[in-house]
Formats: sequence, C-alpha cells, structure tokens
Amino acid sequence: MLKYEQVGDKLYFTHNYGVVNILYKGILADDEGLPEISDKEATAIAAYIAYITKFKEGLITNNRDIVAASDLLKRQWL
Repeated sequence: MLKYEQVGDKLYFTHNYGVVNILYKGILADDEGLPEISDKEATAIAAYIAYITKFKEGLITNNRDIVAASDLLKRQWL
C-alpha cells in the first residue's frame, strides 16, 4: 500500500513512486441508489426466488410434484 492523501477527487502521494496504477471496483447504481443489474441477473434472481418458494411449499404440503417443479426452477437458476 502506498501512502496518499485524498483531496476532493484527486490523490496526492507522499513520495514519488513513479507510475502508479489504481484499481477501483464500484457498483453502478440508479438515481435511488439501487444497484443496476442486467436482464440475465434479474432472471437468475427471479428463478432463485421461485425455486425457494416452490421448494418450501412442496416441503410444507408434502407434495412431491411441487418439489419436482422446484427442481426445474433450480435448473433455470443454475
């Protein structure tokens, strides 16, 4: 780690380190601060929620057909 001071949107280093590469990993967010996700990610999240919901329903009602249907949803999620 290099020693630096941040002033506004600039970094000032305490020594001359030569070429410095900075890696920043951020999350894109919308105007409300929620993370932006792709259609593929949204589909995967929806499939996961459907899988969990159906699986729990199948266990609660002891219905093998619902558990089997949840397995199909699980394959979509994976």
